[in-house]
Amino acid sequence: MFRVDVHIKIGVVDIDFCVDGEIKSTWKDLTDTARIVLPKNIKKLKGHELIQDLIAKGDAVEIQLGYDGVMNVEFAGFVTEVEVGIPLVIHCEDYMWKLKQSTITHSWKKATLEDIVFLITPNDIEYECLDFEIGAFRIDKASPAQVLEYLKSHYGMKPFFRGKKLYVGFAYPFDNYSLVRYDFQRNVKEKGQRLKYTRKSDVKLKVKGISYLADGTKIEYETGNPEGAERTLSYYNVSKAALQENVQRDFDKLLYEGFRGDFKAFARPYVQHGDIANIKDDMVPDHVGTYFVDSVKTMFGPKHGIERTIEIGALASVTEIANANE
Repeated sequence: MFRVDVHIKIGVVDIDFCVDGEIKSTWKDLTDTARIVLPKNIKKLKGHELIQDLIAKGDAVEIQLGYDGVMNVEFAGFVTEVEVGIPLVIHCEDYMWKLKQSTITHSWKKATLEDIVFLITPNDIEYECLDFEIGAFRIDKASPAQVLEYLKSHYGMKPFFRGKKLYVGFAYPFDNYSLVRYDFQRNVKEKGQRLKYTRKSDVKLKVKGISYLADGTKIEYETGNPEGAERTLSYYNVSKAALQENVQRDFDKLLYEGFRGDFKAFARPYVQHGDIANIKDDMVPDHVGTYFVDSVKTMFGPKHGIERTIEIGALASVTEIANANE
């Protein structure tokens, strides 16, 4: 048995317990969120103030979780709301919250993605972005987060924070991702009702690919079953012929025989969205596959211990697996 360790720092408050907690992290959303539930009337250690009186909107938040003293920083961000009640509920957002607090007006006749990200990112935040030509671009009294949302919806970018660092690019793969191994008979808590092993012939899928060209225009190409579930894939500055080739390649990665959905695991191994999960089931040896992780929801506290719900996405290629950290 492992000892579950929880360490939460909120402004001047430093505690190692909670009634309940939840962290949601995915490249699909601009902002990761956390929710921390505490007893209302607990007092700060070595002090007489109620914790609820010491926590305010905008306070920095860090959540560490693990077993037997070996912990990872699972969330870093800020308090966005304090629900004073029984119990006390604290809502938090990751560092994207900082990019929602001001507005910017600026225009370029010809901008790169880095020109835009450099302008909207505060000096104390690191960033990494694709080498991407945007062209003419104007920001009119918009927050940096709104600019990132526009880049997401109009240029296929997937902006997200990893800790205190901003990434602006495509969902995966990106630098410094890991290969994480799961065995249903050893380190998986529950398969979950949504996790299904599906035959390729039973999958109905339509894929639309969009190539964003350096001159600001775009071209599109679709393939698959017109009545299938639609996925949109983004590419940068590829020709129509190359777009068709790329879409067909990635369509084949999405139209596979294997697992789809999510499953529940523990705090170890540590996993983040964008990592690759190798999944196997010893009871059914043919049921094995290696997939990118799309989202991770982590529950923690007395009720859950530490429990992760891991949603898997596209099949990872041999090259992508070889480039992952183990």
